[in-house]
Amino acid sequence: MNSLPNATSATIAKQSLPLHRRTPIRLLSVAAVLISAIWFAYAVLRQGPDILTLLKNPALVGLLLLLVIVLQAGVILTGLGFHVLIRAMGEESRLSEAIWILMLSQFGKYLPGNFAHHLGRVGLARLRGCAVASASIAIVIEMATSLLVAAVIGASIILTAPLPLADRLAPWIPDRSGAGPAFLALGLVLVMAGFAAWRRMRSRLKQAFPGLRAVCTIILICVANLAVLGVVLWLVLQALVTEAPQPYLFVTGVYASAWIIGTVTPGAPGGLGVREAILVVLLAPYCGEGVAVAAALYLRIATTFADLLSFLIGLVWRRLALRAPAPIADERGISR
Repeated sequence: MNSLPNATSATIAKQSLPLHRRTPIRLLSVAAVLISAIWFAYAVLRQGPDILTLLKNPALVGLLLLLVIVLQAGVILTGLGFHVLIRAMGEESRLSEAIWILMLSQFGKYLPGNFAHHLGRVGLARLRGCAVASASIAIVIEMATSLLVAAVIGASIILTAPLPLADRLAPWIPDRSGAGPAFLALGLVLVMAGFAAWRRMRSRLKQAFPGLRAVCTIILICVANLAVLGVVLWLVLQALVTEAPQPYLFVTGVYASAWIIGTVTPGAPGGLGVREAILVVLLAPYCGEGVAVAAALYLRIATTFADLLSFLIGLVWRRLALRAPAPIADERGISR
């Protein structure tokens, strides 16, 4: 009975927030996206002839098809993680259902705000019987874990690379040989602190939360997902660079850094513009600005086509799933 007045009060409080508290954040977000997009567009125009020459490589057409297929592995891994988390919170879930929900919702990340895909996933999961709270908590855990894994791996690899970029980014570190283990140790400390806070939260709140095993599974899935994305960027550089390309681990660290900055920038649809700008900044010292811009463009094309393919597969998969017989519910209303 008290939920309606509380919800109304919360809505009124939210609407009564002064605009001057929200406007600076929005302006900074829009400015970051615009500056990144303009800078990247300028780099494209400046390196236009070289980029066209690189992208005319016939091998890139076949590689595009390969990458679109390889990137589906990342979608499947993320769907697996979502399935593990909501099941750990007591929700009924089928792995196939969790995957097609993710496939359908992921395309929403290209809408302004970079948040529609999360809302879409919660909505689709709710239609299939999952509680909104469980789906929302699963997404928060997934994003927090992904950001932590990407930050630790990206910083550990890039700052320990014996290359010009490390000297430019971290001149204040006299000996970078211990930076990688230090960042890994810091990540471990953060994970342990998170687990401790998690246990306290689970004991105080009525909402069911995933256990330690489920969270550890998500960490492994995030690492595997990042490894797949690193392979994609490494293959792109292999096709564009005539001389010996950069090592796979370094390329994975570059992608992790670009991904995390693009993800945390509010308002960047799918990290558009921001991720490309960071990739150029990190790769240009080693392979040249022309190759770096071409790689960023090609990677964006590949990931967009992969998301489109995932969406189409999800549509067909959902149609087939809805034609299947509905699960039988027991006396408690829980489907089997």
